[in-house]
Amino acid sequence: MGIEEDKERKLEREYLDFRFKVVEDKLTQLTVLLEQNIRKQNEEVESLHNRVNAEIDSIYNRLDNHEKMIMELRQKYNSCPINSTRAELKIIKQETAFTRIMMKNISRTFVTIAVIVLLILLSLSALNFEPVIKFLNLIR
Repeated sequence: MGIEEDKERKLEREYLDFRFKVVEDKLTQLTVLLEQNIRKQNEEVESLHNRVNAEIDSIYNRLDNHEKMIMELRQKYNSCPINSTRAELKIIKQETAFTRIMMKNISRTFVTIAVIVLLILLSLSALNFEPVIKFLNLIR
């Protein structure tokens, strides 16, 4: 029975060696596939990284161009004669606000002027007309 047990152990050993070899071959195939997949993924990541960097550079270039255009437009705006004329018109608008309000309605303008003239005449009559007449004679 020793020989049959040895044959049986030998067959078991060969069967296990065969199974281990099959498993080892599958593992090497998986290892090769994984390495290829990792290389492929690394290449795709590198390509994506390069595209993203190129896009970022493009965006920075466009931003620089837009900033230059904005600066040029600001310089043109500041040196534009229309801009200075607009500022002068704002000043004139503020200076002539009362006159424009008064001239908007002619009847109100005449009533206001009449009231002002009456106030002047009343104040002159309160002061007596003699000093005013003397003053007017001096001016002539």
